[in-house]
Amino acid sequence: MVESTRITSSGHTRVRTPSIPLTMPGRYTTGNVLAVTGWSHSTLYNRIKASKFPAPKKDGAMNYWDTSVVSSALGL
Repeated sequence: MVESTRITSSGHTRVRTPSIPLTMPGRYTTGNVLAVTGWSHSTLYNRIKASKFPAPKKDGAMNYWDTSVVSSALGL
């Protein structure tokens, strides 16, 4: 499933509840990761910069994480 991610006027991604759980194979967009972690956009990218969270993969212009990567990064 490809979901368009909307950008707010501040340039940050809106939180989007994921349609699949972390236990199933799939992809999470930035908005999905924000919903699962409860972090802000800035916190997510600060953690990526500090190597405390894996960097996203790219599919064209869309950033995504495999659900297994998010799950292991969160220690679930």
